[in-house]
Amino acid sequence: EEEDDDGEDGLPTAAAAVKDPYGPPPLTAPVVDVSAAEATPTPEPSPPAAGLPSEALPAPEGGGAPHRVRWEVFPSPHGPPYYYNPVTGESRWVLPTGPFDVIVPGKKKDDSGATASSNAGGRGSPPRRRASAEPGAAEGEGASCGPGSSSSSSSSASSSGDEGAGDRPAGAGAKRKPLSRLEAFREMLLERGVGCFDRYETWLPRLLGDARFTVVPLMERKKTFTEVARLLGKQQRQVDAGARLAACKGFAALVAAARERGLLSGARNAAEALSKMAKSDLGADKRWGAAAPKDRERMLAEVLKEEGKANQEEAITAVKAFRAMLQEAIIGPAESAGADPPPFGEARRFLRGDARWKAVVDIAERQRLYGDVASEAARRIHAKRRARAEDEDELTSKRFHSRRSEAEKRFREMLDEHLKAPLELTWPEARMLMREALKRSPPDLDEVSCEIIFGEVKSEDGERRLAAFADALRRAPVETLGPELSFDQAKAVAVTKLPGGEARLQGLPPQDLRRCWEDWRRVRLAEAAQAFEAWLQGCVFLEEAASNPEALRARGPAFEALCKRLSTDARYVRLSPVPRERIKLIVGRLEEAAEERA
Repeated sequence: EEEDDDGEDGLPTAAAAVKDPYGPPPLTAPVVDVSAAEATPTPEPSPPAAGLPSEALPAPEGGGAPHRVRWEVFPSPHGPPYYYNPVTGESRWVLPTGPFDVIVPGKKKDDSGATASSNAGGRGSPPRRRASAEPGAAEGEGASCGPGSSSSSSSSASSSGDEGAGDRPAGAGAKRKPLSRLEAFREMLLERGVGCFDRYETWLPRLLGDARFTVVPLMERKKTFTEVARLLGKQQRQVDAGARLAACKGFAALVAAARERGLLSGARNAAEALSKMAKSDLGADKRWGAAAPKDRERMLAEVLKEEGKANQEEAITAVKAFRAMLQEAIIGPAESAGADPPPFGEARRFLRGDARWKAVVDIAERQRLYGDVASEAARRIHAKRRARAEDEDELTSKRFHSRRSEAEKRFREMLDEHLKAPLELTWPEARMLMREALKRSPPDLDEVSCEIIFGEVKSEDGERRLAAFADALRRAPVETLGPELSFDQAKAVAVTKLPGGEARLQGLPPQDLRRCWEDWRRVRLAEAAQAFEAWLQGCVFLEEAASNPEALRARGPAFEALCKRLSTDARYVRLSPVPRERIKLIVGRLEEAAEERA
């Protein structure tokens, strides 16, 4: 039944447009697919297939380029806009994107036009509301695209928007300066009250019906929405920061007033100071409520910290001045005189008129400081006294030791002169021999000192004789005096090398002589072991025993025969005092020879 008035695509035809010069909206509302519309990428602009046919483009008389086709955009009752051609009377949902299409805002209709539009719906069409263009929706450079239109249509429409701006009513341009698409889009977001933390997906369904939203390309919408939201957030943060700064400045003035009144004195923490201020008239001040509780507590804590630091520095300065006063008036004169500092009561009577004394308010603190300074001064005074006494004692000792050293030297000369062999004598025997000489002994030496000096001379004589014996053992050749000899044999050989012979060793304790011989033999055995090991490296006796497994274990006839052949050499005999070490050296050389044979 609707074929008389409508075309095949469901849109009003030119015949229907004659009845309604302003054009009714299409009969069927478009299906809005938000996700598809937002997910569709913006392709490169291309000549669209949609638009007027070639026969709808009337050519001007005399030839030339065809005229541009005017399309008017109107809001529909369904929300999205529709487009109307006043020349052909065609209405459509899809944005016209022909090469000569021009999109302009639709003009307001009068009452007669509204009546004609309401009667032109066709026999089967339901009654429609009059589509009037809102002033806010008609502003902008380009036309708004309906749901389902491609991004290429938006770009094409934006390119032709400036050319169609000349068809707008003169009154609209005089009232308000035209806005660009993005500026109109931002203005729309601000008008609708978009918040700084709002999401684009939440607002999308509510913005699809606004021409200022649909005229912006798909790829620019979310970006512009995010920029506006971020800008709103930045502005809100700036406003909040300014308000907070102003509130903090006002509260700082309250804190200064509280400090002048003494409300902060004695407060141990910020909570206690806040309680005192809240109970006073400052708590009713509007500047008190303007500041946040955390800011009030933070600012008071900082003020108390600064006051505590200032008080601490003042106390330190007062203590330093108090100590300097004590050192100047009490301690210095006492140290100069070498006397102990006076008691605290006497110092208090002398210093209580000084301002530095009064700077330390606490009496107990004054007494403690004076006690510390007086104790330090007393220690220094006692240390000086002790050092002076030690110096005197050292000087006296040096004088005494100097005189004693001289006396000892003369007594030693007397012993060397009258006793030829002090090691063979005892002190009573030596005193008997030196009876006449002792009468001339130095007066600084008593009987005990003389006996001690005689013992020292006797020990020195014994050390010299032992050194001579050890030197005789070392100078004897190894062929005549080897480590295999016993103590008596070695002693007999060494005596022949001594300048005084057997008499040189008289008076020496036998254990001292044996200890000297053991030290010498230990050194000679080490030298003999090295010589024996070096001799085994080239010994030809080891070839036969090296192939015998029993000989490698230091047993068996082969090993005994080897030892018997080796005993003919003096280097084997010199290691007789250490047979285990000698066998170890032999077995080690046999193992090396066996490895060489293998």
